[in-house]
Amino acid sequence: MAKTVAYSLDRPVSQLNGKDLKNLIRETFEEILREVVRQEQRPSYYIDESGHKVFFNEYAYSRFVESHSDKLPGELNASFIDAQGFRCHYSDDELKPSMTSRLRRASPARTTSSDELKKRLKKMGVQI
Repeated sequence: MAKTVAYSLDRPVSQLNGKDLKNLIRETFEEILREVVRQEQRPSYYIDESGHKVFFNEYAYSRFVESHSDKLPGELNASFIDAQGFRCHYSDDELKPSMTSRLRRASPARTTSSDELKKRLKKMGVQI
């Protein structure tokens, strides 16, 4: 809480004596300093209703990810709010072994080339 000022500023600052001016500057500086400390001590994240850490900015999130180098970002149960207000998280840098084996088993025959897709769409009457 801010201290109550013992003097009135209903007179111009140029008419304040040295002691009053010194007190005014000191108390103003103290209040600014208190506000900076409050901002710095504010938590950099909150925990949502599902127990997920949501960081207020990407910098705090990146520091959190770096401090957990033994885990992939997807395993951390955390995200950050970007400039547009979306909740985002970093992708995993490497695929897990289960996903790698799944991709290896995927048959190339299940994919369709763009030329084949265009032919099928033309048969259906879609103009491209």
